[in-house]
Amino acid sequence: SVFFFFDDNLGTITGKLSYKNSEKDSSKGAVTGFKSGDTLKLTYEFASERKKSKRDIYFIQKDNALTEGIGDHKEEDGQSKYADEKKISYKDGQKLSSADCKVVSEALKK
Repeated sequence: SVFFFFDDNLGTITGKLSYKNSEKDSSKGAVTGFKSGDTLKLTYEFASERKKSKRDIYFIQKDNALTEGIGDHKEEDGQSKYADEKKISYKDGQKLSSADCKVVSEALKK
C-alpha cells in the first residue's frame, strides 16, 4: 500500500509519503518539491532499514489520480536522482487515487 498526503501551496508541494510493502522493507518520510504543469517533482526523504535516504520521485496528476514515474536513477551528492527526466515512464507506475484524509492520516501515523 502507498499513502501520500500533500499540500499544494501555489505550486510548492510538501507532505508525507509511506510505502507499506508486503515481504519487503517499508519506508516512510517527507516529500518536498514543486508542481510543473501536470507533474509533481518531489524529493522523498525517508527511513528504511534504519538508514536515511533521499530520492527523486515524480508523479503525473491526471483525472483526480497520481501515477508514479518509473525511470533509471543515479547517485548524485548523496541523493538518488532520475538519470534522464525525458525517459521517465508513467505507463506502469503505481496509481494513487483520492482517499478520505482521516484514513490517510491514520495510516501515516503507523
